[in-house]
Amino acid sequence: MTIYKRSFVVTLVISVISFLIAAILNYAMQEQFWCNVLLGIFGGAVLTSITSIMGYFVERRHALEEFYLETIKLLKRYNKYQTDLTPDQKINFFLELSNYDMEYWGTTYARIDLFNKKSKKYIYEKIYRPLAYVHKKACSHTWHFEMHVNGTGVNNAVMEDFISEIEPAIIREEEYVVGNGDNEYVTKNVHNHIVKMIDAELNGKYYEIMYGKKKAEENRKEAKN
Repeated sequence: MTIYKRSFVVTLVISVISFLIAAILNYAMQEQFWCNVLLGIFGGAVLTSITSIMGYFVERRHALEEFYLETIKLLKRYNKYQTDLTPDQKINFFLELSNYDMEYWGTTYARIDLFNKKSKKYIYEKIYRPLAYVHKKACSHTWHFEMHVNGTGVNNAVMEDFISEIEPAIIREEEYVVGNGDNEYVTKNVHNHIVKMIDAELNGKYYEIMYGKKKAEENRKEAKN
């Protein structure tokens, strides 16, 4: 993707410069030979720039789709985490998560190289950074969890403290006021915050960057139905 992007910029600059010099040689200096040479360079550069921009858009879509799919795979893992799991089940969840190939997920993000810097910044700030932070948090006590599982460092109270430290990054509890007047009461909703937040971005603005506004709108309508 980056190669196509750079190739397009370079050949576009060459085509503009060669055309301008050819025009000057032709109209100001009446030089035909070098004018024809430069026009030949101009034609070749234009053809290459067209090929490069077409290749860029093909690779752009492929890179965005690959990151989208890898992020969905990661979210499916996080979606398995529930507050009603036993402490040992939660520890096993974090240990399995620590073995997930985050390097490949990061590589799919690194392949995204857009002309629109704002879009790349959005992807980093709203999807990549939050999910990378949560994963780092979830794996912050892997060593202690491994010791607990293999029996070399069993301490249930400490394990529960570690779990309580990690869990808020994944699970959120929200309170809602239902009804009004004398019938008003507060209800709580516990949900997987990181999955809900990232999924909304993937199928919202990110989807629009990947496929365009029209297809993104169709996707939103399908999701509502």
